[in-house]
Amino acid sequence: MSYINPKIESSYYDNDLGKTIYEWVLKVKPKIVIEFGCLYGYSTVAIGMALKELGQGKLKCYDLWEDYQYKHSTIQQTIEKVKEYGVEDYVE
Repeated sequence: MSYINPKIESSYYDNDLGKTIYEWVLKVKPKIVIEFGCLYGYSTVAIGMALKELGQGKLKCYDLWEDYQYKHSTIQQTIEKVKEYGVEDYVE
């Protein structure tokens, strides 16, 4: 799998910061990544793509989801994006 800029709402999208995240994960080859605040899942998917390319690792995502009173995604919306990009085996 090669990187593609995820079409997911994020301030990172316009500058394609997902590519920087993706390349960092490929370089470091972590066994576990922890993400706090994944919102709609842009960086989640970028990290998941890299882990899938490596064929190893797990990303553990945490967010306040519907409990956050400001702009937020639902956990189900983010899960759908993870599945859409085929990285669900690497994301919890």
